[in-house]
Amino acid sequence: MTAVSFPVLETLVRGERALQYAHDVFDDDLPRLGAIAADVRQFGPFLWDPHLTGGNALLAQWALPPVGVDVALSFLVSPLVAYMLTYALLIFLAGISTHLFLRDSLRLPPVACFVGGVIALFAFWHYIYGFAAPLLPLALWLTDRAALRKPGRWRAVIGMVGLAAFLLATSQIQIVLLVAAVQLAYLVAVPRPEVHRVQGLLEWILGWVVAVLLLAPVLFAQLVAIPDSQRQIWDLGGPGVVNSVLQTAERYLRTIFGIPIAPGIGGTADFYGSYFVGAVALPFLALSLTAWRGDPRRRFVFVLLCLLPLLDLGATLVMRYQGLVPLLGSFQFVRVRHLVPPVLGILTAIGVAEALALGPRLAFGNRARLSLLFGSALAIGVQVAVAGQQVVSIVARRRLSGLIASTQNAGWTLAFAGLVIGLVVVVALIALRFDLASRVRFRTPARVRALSPAVAATVVAVVLLGATGAERAVWARSERYLNRGPLGTWADQVTPTPAMEALAVTANPDRQRVLVLGEHPNRLLGSGLFTTDGYEVIYPLRYHELYGALTAPYLDAHPTWYTYFHSWGNRAYAFGPAYDPELADLLGVRWVYARGTEVPVEAGLKEVFRDPSVTVYERPTAFPRTFVAHTVTRLPDRPAVIAAMKVASRTELQNTAYVAEADAHGVQNAQGSVSAADAARIESYTPDRVTIRAHVGSPGVLVLTDTIAPGWTAQLDGKSAPVIPVDDALRGVQISAGDHQVVLAYRPVAQYIGLVLSLLGLITTLGWAVAVRDRPGIRRPVFRRRHPPRAGDDIG
Repeated sequence: MTAVSFPVLETLVRGERALQYAHDVFDDDLPRLGAIAADVRQFGPFLWDPHLTGGNALLAQWALPPVGVDVALSFLVSPLVAYMLTYALLIFLAGISTHLFLRDSLRLPPVACFVGGVIALFAFWHYIYGFAAPLLPLALWLTDRAALRKPGRWRAVIGMVGLAAFLLATSQIQIVLLVAAVQLAYLVAVPRPEVHRVQGLLEWILGWVVAVLLLAPVLFAQLVAIPDSQRQIWDLGGPGVVNSVLQTAERYLRTIFGIPIAPGIGGTADFYGSYFVGAVALPFLALSLTAWRGDPRRRFVFVLLCLLPLLDLGATLVMRYQGLVPLLGSFQFVRVRHLVPPVLGILTAIGVAEALALGPRLAFGNRARLSLLFGSALAIGVQVAVAGQQVVSIVARRRLSGLIASTQNAGWTLAFAGLVIGLVVVVALIALRFDLASRVRFRTPARVRALSPAVAATVVAVVLLGATGAERAVWARSERYLNRGPLGTWADQVTPTPAMEALAVTANPDRQRVLVLGEHPNRLLGSGLFTTDGYEVIYPLRYHELYGALTAPYLDAHPTWYTYFHSWGNRAYAFGPAYDPELADLLGVRWVYARGTEVPVEAGLKEVFRDPSVTVYERPTAFPRTFVAHTVTRLPDRPAVIAAMKVASRTELQNTAYVAEADAHGVQNAQGSVSAADAARIESYTPDRVTIRAHVGSPGVLVLTDTIAPGWTAQLDGKSAPVIPVDDALRGVQISAGDHQVVLAYRPVAQYIGLVLSLLGLITTLGWAVAVRDRPGIRRPVFRRRHPPRAGDDIG
């Protein structure tokens, strides 16, 4: 079943040409796969990534941590295969996670478990958010298993630790924390007679603490980076109370209707996942809303579904206040909406179980159930009518042969087909149920009648499997077509272009930097190129401000992009072709890669490569990656540093080290001039260690045009020396006249502590596994009331 889910089947059939939901996947996450593997093969393990935005802490720069499944697989197979295998694993685990919870926790019949698993398989799980949301049912299942006082319970307890660590390693942290909160609420709300609630809470706390220890290097890197990162400038004001309510209501209408029924309503993929369960499942979802009172676990799932929209709305309303707490300034509580799909799948399975239990009555036992079924049928009818109206209008405007001439037309056609399939199957199931019931009651002998429920359940399961699979597969395609903006293919957006391959031969040996216009900068990672720009979840605020000065000529002329760059977004992009050439020289921009855009005429700029879509220019005036500035100019603060650099000439930028007073501790004033005898060259370069040889005739500051960040240290001729934030965002070391060796090394203390804690977490997990393991014949109840021995008890 996994192989026929979107986008696995499409990738298997079309490979690099398969249509995918590309937003945040091709432009953020996937380029890291081959780049990390290639750098590790060349340099060994490292903690600093030198490629994007002048460099950044490796463990703090990606939406998904670089310790996930896909990165590990990219060491063994191509990035495309690693991506496909990870997506297949994601979908498979979503299905099995839902199935286990339905089977063991809710104790639903096999048909209902099967349907719930199929719905999870055919939901669209957005790759960039990882495994956390799809594995919510597994977290709840393990919580229940850990409460069973029987041999093997220790496996569930350790499994909770392993799952928590896996989620932290493969998912966005916001969603992981939300899953942990739901798991805690489930533990508190659902009574468990075999294990005392206090013991369960202690095990939950200890489990997550150990999981955090196991992933401490990643989490510590993020904690160090966030307070001084560009994420702190995100505009979290929100749209206001009224607009927030309207937007939240609009978003959850998509859960019901699934397709654009009015302007602004529809296209569930725009919100990073398919909430719509499908026409086949919608009546069962409606039926489940009356089937939650008798079971505390069912009641919990029902209440959770009711709370999620309210929590989403609340998260939207408090966004404006998050900036008051620095560590929460960029935390997106609205990610609670990603928990909607697994909850809908669980409730749909509950509805199937209820329908099977009701038998021939088919849920027509009271007015409430009848009204719910009528409402779901009406919803399906509205969807069919809207999609059909669109298809009819397309046919009226075009010949039938042109019906799928565009992706938009194909989207409406497939949406209509999927809805019709669902509607036909719903009617067929009702007819089948009544027909089987009548045959059982009136026309069959007792022996056959005894087999009929099993036969009916089998037939229903087969029909639901085929119908749900067909409907969701068709619907997945329609969603992709109806939301054309985020779509793309691997070949178009990830595969290195001929221009990149040609540029890599020239630029990579000397680590020369590239400025990218009209192309996603992260794509250049596939060729190992070093860019001044890029898309990173967290990157230093210092560099963000410096890059804003570089691109100011374009941003100042385009208010929309100015507002975006300075208030929201983690994109250091040259949004247009205009840039400050002097600051480009300072950042070592030797090459300009331009796709579909004209580069302004600039002194010394020369074209070196052209194909139908891409032109590459060389800028011989770019500064080398390392040079010596002989003048130190101290300015009151960092904004003053940026302002001075924006008006400085090329000569002033090369000969002057601009330093803010807050960064100038121990920096001596210097006033000198460039000498012909001055020389600085990089002797060796790895991500975590750069060795530079310098010969200068007068004192100055050795500048390396890589980003400064906490953790960088310097050795000057074997002695410790301070690393100075030069030009606000670059690394500098003050040197005297003469010959020197400067070694810049990345030694992030927090990440080293994290590595030690990770080892401690591993030891703790192994020790815990031994300690809680049940031994044959021994039961050790905890928090149970002791009773005095009774007559006949064996107390020997």
